[in-house]
Amino acid sequence: MTINELSDNELNIFQQVISLHGTMEEKSKQLKDSGTFDKYKEIHNQYLRLTNTTEDKEEFNEALKRLIFLNWHHMMEPSCFTGLWELDGDTIHESYLHLNDYLKANEADGELKWMVSYYSHNDWTILLYSEKEMPELTAFVKSVDRTKSHLPAKDVLAKTMIGRGQMGKYFASM
Repeated sequence: MTINELSDNELNIFQQVISLHGTMEEKSKQLKDSGTFDKYKEIHNQYLRLTNTTEDKEEFNEALKRLIFLNWHHMMEPSCFTGLWELDGDTIHESYLHLNDYLKANEADGELKWMVSYYSHNDWTILLYSEKEMPELTAFVKSVDRTKSHLPAKDVLAKTMIGRGQMGKYFASM
């Protein structure tokens, strides 16, 4: 699947999620029963497949950003609001290994750095996976100044987040 197809699939799922009515529990049951959680888990896995198979550096970078966002977002927000539930632990782990390698090689661009800095305000979401074997990522997360937001200006986010899956929707709303 291409990055654009994955984005379209994410946005279709997100439309289903926001159209639901009922309590949090009722929405979660609807998402589980409809297979939405499984579909999103597969999208998450497809982003990892893309990072593992693409030879295009920009595509790798974008897929990695979306993976890291989904890793974080599924731990921070209730599943009934995101469609994300019980993502594959191996996929999360491998995506953080890629991020660690990217940081080690100093290949992470400014956008990826501010994103990881933003996620690091809830450092446990990353350290849970990184502390034992990913020294560069662990050091990066622990060095983040949590008194700063790290987000670019709202107008920059609005322009740069179009067509970028749920990650784009999230940051464009900030």
